Amino acid sequence: MGKKNLIHSALTRVAVLLPSVFYAFSGVAQSTLSERLNYVLETQDMDMGLKLYQEITDADIKQLPDSSLFDYHYLGGYLNSEIPNHEKAIDHLTEAKRLCETSLGTHSGEYMEIMRGLGDEYIDLGKYEDALAIFQEGITKSMYMRNVASHDFGNLIMGVQDCYELLGWFNEIPNHLSDAWSFWYKDETPLVTYTYFPLWRLEQFYKRYGMYDNAISVSLLIEDFIKTKGGNTHPELAEALYMKGNILVEMNKTDDGIKALQDGIFILQDNGMSNSELYGMLSSNLLMALISAERYDESAALLKDIQQYSVNTQMPDTYKNALFSAANRTANMSNYAKAIEYNTTLLSLNLSKEESDVIENQKSTILYNKNVVESLPALEKTFATLKIGEDDWFETGHKLSSAYYLVKDFDKNGIVLTAMYKAIDLNKSIGADYYLWVISNLYGLSLEKGEHQDALRYAMEKIDYLTTIDDVPDNYRYNALNDLVVAKMKSNTLDGIDSDLECIEKFYRNQYGENSSEYATYLHNRGRAYQLQNKLDAAKETYLKSITLLNKVDGKPFERTVKYYMEVEQQLGEL
Repeated sequence: MGKKNLIHSALTRVAVLLPSVFYAFSGVAQSTLSERLNYVLETQDMDMGLKLYQEITDADIKQLPDSSLFDYHYLGGYLNSEIPNHEKAIDHLTEAKRLCETSLGTHSGEYMEIMRGLGDEYIDLGKYEDALAIFQEGITKSMYMRNVASHDFGNLIMGVQDCYELLGWFNEIPNHLSDAWSFWYKDETPLVTYTYFPLWRLEQFYKRYGMYDNAISVSLLIEDFIKTKGGNTHPELAEALYMKGNILVEMNKTDDGIKALQDGIFILQDNGMSNSELYGMLSSNLLMALISAERYDESAALLKDIQQYSVNTQMPDTYKNALFSAANRTANMSNYAKAIEYNTTLLSLNLSKEESDVIENQKSTILYNKNVVESLPALEKTFATLKIGEDDWFETGHKLSSAYYLVKDFDKNGIVLTAMYKAIDLNKSIGADYYLWVISNLYGLSLEKGEHQDALRYAMEKIDYLTTIDDVPDNYRYNALNDLVVAKMKSNTLDGIDSDLECIEKFYRNQYGENSSEYATYLHNRGRAYQLQNKLDAAKETYLKSITLLNKVDGKPFERTVKYYMEVEQQLGEL
């Protein structure tokens, strides 16, 4: 059971390779405690294991031989890890480790599993250096068994990789995963993702940090390995093509990504797996890629397949989610006719009240944007003829600015927003209703165009304005303060930024908690400010906290955080 199998369960479509038990263990209740512990570990019956664990007394423990005592602590470590009660799990696993080192020996897969599990518990507690020491000790003491128990040994090496990533030692990671692959037993059957797990981890590492060329190189190695072991139509190849296709799409190599995803679907169909979970994932991602490439005939055919898949699997949400995403994607591409088509189909389905409300809101947004964009020529004409500063003029300017934003005409949008900004002084009784909207949009537009001093000016003006208004929600004030911090960093005008960030930190910690993406955003900005202030050690530490936190809550950090982190590493190396 152990952490090795927990690693299996974390993978998509990875078969958990558990020992097979083909016999009925008769008279379990009448068996000795040692036999019952052994049975639980062989069958991995966790309900029975929990019941047994809770029944064992201190007197029972004193009577157990070392081998059964090891089983007890092995079981206790696993169960407490799942609760989770990390401290108690560590106590059990440490005792199991002691038994191996003093009585049972360290030349076994069970010892390596114990060491991997113990290291993982320290990682969960944020004690990364302690975890690293455990993994390294396990590798040293298991060196003799590295070829016989290659998976367990490789998992220890990948534990080192986990620690290196958490500690920010990114440059060491590829070599360690390559080492794990060199020891990995590559002929295990059936052929599943775990068969090439170190390569899978390396591909994911590169993808996670935007190193797409390296990720694709590993994808090709994985493809070659699967084809060599299982042939060109092995279903596991569909998993590899799913990963490869997603990477290519993220690289903006959409056509290549589409081909990879399509090939993955063809392989599943050839293997009679059109109702598998992976088929749903492949088809959903392929649909978005086809729409992005404006290949609407193909996307229409695929949508029918997704609809049938939803019926076959009795998962109607798959089809609903595909239509909802398709409507949003086409609307963002200004193809409002297609967006309405997808939205209308969605509204014709059997929906809950909550779903209907969300989709009706989507429809309203699409129709409003469609109307604004289609009215752009008329809005331009009206805006030019109305008297500056009048109510109708402001309302028309609001719509015209929105239209320019939707069609991404930043220059004309800037002209309209600036005209509205200047006109507010002429008619404050009317213009005040638009003031906050105007300066917020001018701030965003200035950042988009790289006009950072203008962005700083608008951010400061927004802060000043909010202080004059009663009952402004706290999150609005602090988001405005965060905008000011960003503008200060972009313009390299850092006066007062430390106190600004201190205020933001307190609010984000209290409002969202220290385990939130919002707090990770604060850490990113705090790290960037440190970097610009040439406080490089503090910047490195803070960036790493942001990376670690976002890996935990979102599964992926901001690419900019990783980019800046690596810049700091280079700067520290030059000092």
